[in-house]
Amino acid sequence: MLSKVQRIYQLVQWRNEEEARAGKRLTSRELFQEFSRNLTVTHGEAVTESYTKLALQLHESLLSSQAVRQCLLDAEEFFGKKSPLDSLYKLQAVHQACKNLQQCEWCLNYCFDAVLNKGIKAPEVSITTLTGAKTALGKGFLGHSLRLSVESFD
Repeated sequence: MLSKVQRIYQLVQWRNEEEARAGKRLTSRELFQEFSRNLTVTHGEAVTESYTKLALQLHESLLSSQAVRQCLLDAEEFFGKKSPLDSLYKLQAVHQACKNLQQCEWCLNYCFDAVLNKGIKAPEVSITTLTGAKTALGKGFLGHSLRLSVESFD
């Protein structure tokens, strides 16, 4: 089973090869249809058209930063398939919560540190706990992390 970052790079590489072969850019629908037809996923997130679109967006945004990319790869190497950010949708939540890639790197490191040193278990890191959605305060783990980020950079 590929990690989420590996799946993103697999999709991008596959897209590049298919577009070179076809001699044209693929639409997101065509990319999804062709990629899913040639992909076997044994478990994990289903590869849908929205998943494919999100993977490409994360590649162009979040993974464009060497520091963020290295942080995610280091975490995957350390945690293996049990990474607390084991979903594209969790990575999207981090990206959306942050104003810039420096904050993304901070939040990722904070999240990984919390799992390593603060007694949070990787499965407890859900989109709800990250964003605070459906909670009384509406502030999740990312809100707390960003508050600390602002305090540390001031």
